[in-house]
Amino acid sequence: VNGFILGRCSQSMHPLFPIRGHSRGSLILAQTKQGYKDEHPNIIYPTDTLQNIGINNTQTLAPNIAYFYLQNTLGLSEEAMWKITLEAGSVLGMTPRNLDKKVSLLRRTMNLSDEDVRVILGKQPAVLHYSAERNLAPTILFLVRALDLSKSELRTLILDCPSILGYSLGNLKKKCNFFWFTLGYSDSGENGLDSVRELLVGTPKLLLCAVDTGLVPRVN
Repeated sequence: VNGFILGRCSQSMHPLFPIRGHSRGSLILAQTKQGYKDEHPNIIYPTDTLQNIGINNTQTLAPNIAYFYLQNTLGLSEEAMWKITLEAGSVLGMTPRNLDKKVSLLRRTMNLSDEDVRVILGKQPAVLHYSAERNLAPTILFLVRALDLSKSELRTLILDCPSILGYSLGNLKKKCNFFWFTLGYSDSGENGLDSVRELLVGTPKLLLCAVDTGLVPRVN
């Protein structure tokens, strides 16, 4: 804000907060440009204390910062936070309310535990990029209807391959049609659907394969 970066420093030097010389867990305001102190005495500098700038503790800021929500509320590890920073950095600019809406949808539709959520986000941080209404909900609904999945089966599918949540409905439909029609399971009616469901829940990575360049050549 106004030329400063607000951050929580750690000994591991998180890439968001590359300020050295501060103890773990201390809240600092880092100056992004040097040489203004004499000209601008009201500017906040790293040497100023929290009392000087009117902030008594980090709890007043945590509810509005995505980083704290991910690390404190969801309990993501430092390794997971690094992965989110590197692969889906813009997530850290979202509001905790926005992120919680997505996480709550995943929990509700699959009966996910706290550890399940951490596993999914650890494997596929980009899940937090997807819109709850435009991406996650329609994809989950399609999978449940197309494969007649229970919450437990859906959980198994997504825990193994959370990237499936980022596929378009057209992509997923094409793959489901391959197993249903091309492999001939449709000829068996409901028993065929049971077979397709068991196949995909047992080996979720089959949904990661491209139809034209991966699945069809293997069948031929």
